[in-house]
Amino acid sequence: IGGILMSLFVSGAYPEFAYWTMSGEGIFMLMLGGMSAFLGPLVGTALLLFLNDVVTRFTEYYGLTLGVVILLFALVFRRGVTDFVLEAVQRLGPGKRT
Repeated sequence: IGGILMSLFVSGAYPEFAYWTMSGEGIFMLMLGGMSAFLGPLVGTALLLFLNDVVTRFTEYYGLTLGVVILLFALVFRRGVTDFVLEAVQRLGPGKRT
Protein backbone atom coordinates (compact mmCIF):
# COMPACT_ATOMS: atom_id res chain seq x y z
CA ILE A 1 0.00 0.00 0.00
CA GLY A 2 2.85 2.37 0.82
CA GLY A 3 4.36 1.87 -2.63
CA ILE A 4 1.06 2.60 -4.36
CA LEU A 5 0.60 5.81 -2.42
CA MET A 6 4.18 6.84 -3.11
CA SER A 7 3.81 6.22 -6.86
CA LEU A 8 0.74 8.47 -6.90
CA PHE A 9 2.65 11.13 -4.98
CA VAL A 10 5.70 11.20 -7.28
CA SER A 11 3.74 10.51 -10.50
CA GLY A 12 5.73 7.42 -11.38
CA ALA A 13 6.30 3.81 -10.43
CA TYR A 14 9.77 2.60 -9.55
CA PRO A 15 11.00 -0.82 -8.36
CA GLU A 16 12.07 0.64 -5.01
CA PHE A 17 8.41 1.26 -4.18
CA ALA A 18 7.69 -2.50 -4.16
CA TYR A 19 9.92 -3.20 -1.15
CA TRP A 20 8.37 -3.93 2.22
CA THR A 21 10.01 -0.85 3.68
CA MET A 22 7.57 1.46 1.92
CA SER A 23 4.65 -0.05 3.84
CA GLY A 24 6.84 -0.55 6.89
CA GLU A 25 7.53 3.17 7.23
CA GLY A 26 3.84 3.88 7.74
CA ILE A 27 3.59 1.15 10.36
CA PHE A 28 6.70 2.47 12.14
CA MET A 29 5.23 5.97 12.17
CA LEU A 30 2.02 4.69 13.76
CA MET A 31 3.94 2.62 16.31
CA LEU A 32 6.17 5.51 17.32
CA GLY A 33 3.41 8.10 17.58
CA GLY A 34 0.58 5.99 18.94
CA MET A 35 -2.81 5.15 17.53
CA SER A 36 -5.26 6.24 20.20
CA ALA A 37 -4.48 9.96 19.99
CA PHE A 38 -5.51 12.07 17.01
CA LEU A 39 -2.04 13.60 16.63
CA GLY A 40 -0.25 10.29 17.18
CA PRO A 41 0.52 9.51 13.53
CA LEU A 42 1.68 13.08 12.95
CA VAL A 43 4.01 12.92 15.95
CA GLY A 44 5.26 9.52 14.79
CA THR A 45 5.97 10.87 11.31
CA ALA A 46 7.91 13.83 12.67
CA LEU A 47 9.81 11.58 15.08
CA LEU A 48 10.73 9.03 12.40
CA LEU A 49 11.91 11.72 9.99
CA PHE A 50 13.95 13.36 12.76
CA LEU A 51 15.50 10.03 13.77
CA ASN A 52 16.21 9.27 10.12
CA ASP A 53 18.08 12.56 9.69
CA VAL A 54 20.06 12.16 12.92
CA VAL A 55 21.03 8.55 12.25
CA THR A 56 22.14 9.18 8.67
CA ARG A 57 24.18 12.19 9.76
CA PHE A 58 26.10 10.51 12.58
CA THR A 59 26.55 6.88 11.57
CA GLU A 60 27.56 4.81 8.61
CA TYR A 61 25.30 1.89 9.53
CA TYR A 62 21.98 3.59 8.83
CA GLY A 63 19.64 0.60 8.72
CA LEU A 64 20.98 -1.22 11.75
CA THR A 65 21.13 1.87 13.94
CA LEU A 66 17.67 3.11 12.97
CA GLY A 67 16.24 -0.36 13.57
CA VAL A 68 17.74 -0.54 17.06
CA VAL A 69 16.49 2.96 17.91
CA ILE A 70 12.96 2.14 16.71
CA LEU A 71 13.07 -1.11 18.69
CA LEU A 72 14.09 0.77 21.85
CA PHE A 73 11.30 3.30 21.35
CA ALA A 74 8.80 0.46 20.89
CA LEU A 75 9.98 -1.23 24.09
CA VAL A 76 10.01 1.94 26.20
CA PHE A 77 6.86 3.57 24.82
CA ARG A 78 4.60 0.54 24.40
CA ARG A 79 1.58 2.44 23.11
CA GLY A 80 3.43 5.27 21.38
CA VAL A 81 4.95 8.56 22.40
CA THR A 82 1.70 10.56 22.43
CA ASP A 83 -0.08 7.98 24.58
CA PHE A 84 2.85 8.01 27.00
CA VAL A 85 2.73 11.81 27.23
CA LEU A 86 -1.07 11.87 27.65
CA GLU A 87 -0.93 9.27 30.43
CA ALA A 88 1.84 11.23 32.19
CA VAL A 89 -0.22 14.43 31.98
CA GLN A 90 -3.28 12.66 33.38
CA ARG A 91 -1.25 11.19 36.23
CA LEU A 92 0.33 14.53 37.08
CA GLY A 93 -2.76 16.61 36.35
CA PRO A 94 -4.31 19.10 38.78
CA GLY A 95 -5.27 17.55 42.09
CA LYS A 96 -3.48 14.27 41.39
CA ARG A 97 0.07 15.20 42.32
CA THR A 98 1.69 13.16 45.04
